[in-house]
Amino acid sequence: MSTPVKTDLARAWLAQADTDPEHAYTWWDSNLDGFAILPAGRLFDAIEISTATAARVLGAAGTDGPAIRDDTSGRVHVLVPPGTAETWDQELARCLGVLHYLRIPAVTRRTQPGPYWLTPPDGSGHLNDPTALSLALIAAATR
Repeated sequence: MSTPVKTDLARAWLAQADTDPEHAYTWWDSNLDGFAILPAGRLFDAIEISTATAARVLGAAGTDGPAIRDDTSGRVHVLVPPGTAETWDQELARCLGVLHYLRIPAVTRRTQPGPYWLTPPDGSGHLNDPTALSLALIAAATR
């Protein structure tokens, strides 16, 4: 019984990324691929890493927040607090903020094709710690 509530909370939280949250719901509910196009920079920024790198860094302390995998691009987008792109200086990955848009899957989407959640949001607003992610990227690069 807790799963539907958590799903509803996560959908409501994600929809806030759009200036018109109903727009996000419309995308998720009517798009056959099950994703919405939402802007970064408002509710979250996103660190873009390869799927191979993601396998090495996700799961480290502070990297337990939402992450989206898209096998068509070979990329994972790790959601971090908004404004991170303004201060991100890590050369091992780029940070997408204002003026970037992401394909955000429905919170129940956990498999391909297209984007799907490796770690879905829980609706609380919990995001990955950019400092922890940066340290995990450095550690993975030196292995």
